[in-house]
Amino acid sequence: MGKMNEVANNKATARVERERHVREATASVALEGFTVSTEVKLDLDAYVRGEMTLEEALARNHARHVRRAA
Repeated sequence: MGKMNEVANNKATARVERERHVREATASVALEGFTVSTEVKLDLDAYVRGEMTLEEALARNHARHVRRAA
């Protein structure tokens, strides 16, 4: 049972860290006078839940901007 608790605690800690990173990043964006789009918010929510990596979220955002610029 101890190992299962350790794994659960590690997952919870990782999620808290992802939440903190997203909160700090979006606050930084706001301080610069910008807003985070709904699409990016949805990707960041998926990142916080552990459903995608940060790299995947960033790649999706980049792809959206490349499509819009074309």
